[in-house]
Amino acid sequence: MHALGNYHIRKGDLPYMDDSINGFYKAENAAALYEPIQDWRRTHRADTHMNTVDTYFMSFSTMPQGWFANSSAFDLAELSKQERLILARFNVEGKSEYACRFDFVDGEESVLLYGHVKQEENGDRTCIGGDALYFQKSDGSKAEIVSPVNQFDWLSLHKPDSHGEPVVDAQGATLCSTYHADFYGMGFQTDLGQCVQDERVRVQNGNHWLLGTHVRSYVYN
Repeated sequence: MHALGNYHIRKGDLPYMDDSINGFYKAENAAALYEPIQDWRRTHRADTHMNTVDTYFMSFSTMPQGWFANSSAFDLAELSKQERLILARFNVEGKSEYACRFDFVDGEESVLLYGHVKQEENGDRTCIGGDALYFQKSDGSKAEIVSPVNQFDWLSLHKPDSHGEPVVDAQGATLCSTYHADFYGMGFQTDLGQCVQDERVRVQNGNHWLLGTHVRSYVYN
């Protein structure tokens, strides 16, 4: 128990326990001491970090490893806590969203783009870039970054045979995302350590989506 307690302290869980445990929270101290959880600030240890117990339970998992296609048979509600934990995520406007990728079609060209999963009330899902981003098409028009319904890939970081290895794209560049409070997105790292997507992925002012700070990379667990 001592080791498990130390693990959660290092991970950053215990300082925030006053969210749900009254013994850690006093109303008169709220103004000075209390601050809600902000996932993007918890950079000292990744949310996907697993202790020995988590690793043990994942050894029985039948969930696909690495990138895998979305399907009607895939139900988040049926996943274990550890399986949900190991799905790649990134910060989107203060919320931790599931990462995804899909092939965007521009004329006769197909471009691999990254985004986060949007769940509809009817159960359908799409992979979206978000309101802050758009794709500059070859004819000069702007296009929303969104996959066809239910046609995208999830990313499971559970891949024991590749433990500790970075998640890379077809060109060998490491997958990355930003944990910045005011920006969001996922892409791949350049030799300069910048996180980018295809140069036609733009922010609303027309600039190429590119971030050089507040960037994290992904490795297999």
